[in-house]
Amino acid sequence: MTDQKSQKIESLRRSSKEESNRVLDALRTEALFSRFHFNTHNAIKLRKSLAVINRLDLIDRTLLSRPVHSKHFNTLQKRLSTKWRKFAEQRIAEWGRISISLRSRIKKPTDKSLADTHLRFFTLIDCVSELDHKEAIKAALRLKEALKRQLQQYPMIWCLGAIEAEVISLSVMRGVKKNDTTDSEKRKLDVCETLAESLKETVYQYSTNLFLIHFHGILLAKREGDFEQFNASLKRFKRWSKAPRQIEIKKLSQQFAGKQRSTYENLKFISRYITKGGNDMVNGQAYLRYKTVFQNSDYLSEDDWVAKHWRKSVLLKKERIEDGLDDPFSLTAEEVCELTLFIDRLMGSNRTRTGYLLSSGS
Repeated sequence: MTDQKSQKIESLRRSSKEESNRVLDALRTEALFSRFHFNTHNAIKLRKSLAVINRLDLIDRTLLSRPVHSKHFNTLQKRLSTKWRKFAEQRIAEWGRISISLRSRIKKPTDKSLADTHLRFFTLIDCVSELDHKEAIKAALRLKEALKRQLQQYPMIWCLGAIEAEVISLSVMRGVKKNDTTDSEKRKLDVCETLAESLKETVYQYSTNLFLIHFHGILLAKREGDFEQFNASLKRFKRWSKAPRQIEIKKLSQQFAGKQRSTYENLKFISRYITKGGNDMVNGQAYLRYKTVFQNSDYLSEDDWVAKHWRKSVLLKKERIEDGLDDPFSLTAEEVCELTLFIDRLMGSNRTRTGYLLSSGS
């Protein structure tokens, strides 16, 4: 009788434990697929997401952490600014050594004229990958090696930039297109959908939330024609010519928000942008939201971001924005986790935790 009673108690204990595990699994799944509310700070999104998968050890290890981002941004800014200062000083010194008669016909180089001729902001869209940090790392390292091989063929071009994986949502971009889309948003959707065709006949063919693997960086060349040759060589690669605008090599912008921007200010801004780790950027800080355009969308404030996006969501057309309302552009907790794990592995691919950077040339 005692044995039967003990067995019954043990059976009830096991059933209770199994039921508790099922409830915990259900809660964990719901938490992973949930979106965050408007006005939820990045640090809170990161902490809550990593807590779900028990990886709070990553809180201050990746570019998604503000102190880590600040350190890497400042180091990169110093490298770019030092390189540019030495190059510009050399060019001005060369002008000073030419004959007086030639100097009367050749204007003294200025910061703007030198930047227009010798500097470019370089973006290369490589591929889309399933929302799995392990697969995304493989794709990112393939891009890094392929691009490095191409740059080695152009030693006259100096390059420094970052490999990134942006979380994209085709469904969000398609929803924007139906409601209120810009040319830039349409172009990004077209490119991402074209690249997503590579996932056909795989288990991910119906996935709408993916990683977009790409590179952003600065190119510096002695001759303006070097950029054209490099661009032409990249376009010969099938993987980089599947869709228009996979390759963009453009001059640095001269102004932002109606104000003139010097080359050094541009380099500072670019350094901050390409080390952000996250998807979008508002007032110099990374935000864990979907970005529906290719070019930088660095809004002046959170209110500015909201003003430009809330009408694009059917949900937000029906309700007033207030605390407690889910942000339809917010990454889910699962996406935040996968992005964090990706960045951690890519940073850790070398001993200085700068494995996300690519540099080439002299």
